[in-house]
Amino acid sequence: MADQQLKINFRSLTDIVVAEEADTPLVVRCVTPSVPRGQASTGGTMSNPAKMSVYVRIDGLPKELAERVRTAVEALSWA
Repeated sequence: MADQQLKINFRSLTDIVVAEEADTPLVVRCVTPSVPRGQASTGGTMSNPAKMSVYVRIDGLPKELAERVRTAVEALSWA
């Protein structure tokens, strides 16, 4: 395992993440800035701590659980 390297193949969350293996991870963790780049403040410089977001690959879940997750996300989008 000492010869493995971390390879980053994307620069933005809008880019496509290409996996080299068929058994891609079920969960992807991304660290992003809290405030968008270029956002200004009249009160001086803003703190921009990093926040971690967790994304789940729905088609990697069991069928019943994937459907429950889709239903929950759709319900939240209507709220």
